[in-house]
Amino acid sequence: MKNKEIEIPETIFAFESEEKYKEALRASPAAGWVKQRSLGGSKVSKYLPLYILTAVADKVFQEWDVVDEDFKIVHNEIVYIVKLQYTPSYPGANIRTCTGVGAKPIQCNSDSVASSFPKGKKTNALEYNAPAARASAISNALNTLGNVFGRNLNRDTRSNYSLEKKEDK
Repeated sequence: MKNKEIEIPETIFAFESEEKYKEALRASPAAGWVKQRSLGGSKVSKYLPLYILTAVADKVFQEWDVVDEDFKIVHNEIVYIVKLQYTPSYPGANIRTCTGVGAKPIQCNSDSVASSFPKGKKTNALEYNAPAARASAISNALNTLGNVFGRNLNRDTRSNYSLEKKEDK
């Protein structure tokens, strides 16, 4: 049996230069990606779901991953902190990092009060709330990197970073 040499394919980059990469980060997210959630009353918050954010990250980064994470219980909430490491997808790009924080209330029985926590905590609450807080932290970290990740969705500026006020419709 003869050993064949394996050809290693040349690295394919999504962007030809750092400037093209930055242009992609400045782009507005597709309108179909944007979701809304109620904040109570008539207030709403726009956001990009985590599955969209991670798909965009897969496109604009050569590689990325959560390299450090920690969580703390603060009263009846779980606070999650993540550090992402990523390499932009253009030739000669350096490895970079960013951080994000997310928090979610820990599910408790309806008759419990926050001051008596952890008494009244649902048995499997952390099974659901810890991953949700982690997802929120990853989402917040990616939001800091550019408009395509939803950075300006809830800001009163144009999405192209001109810092001009949005025009009234």
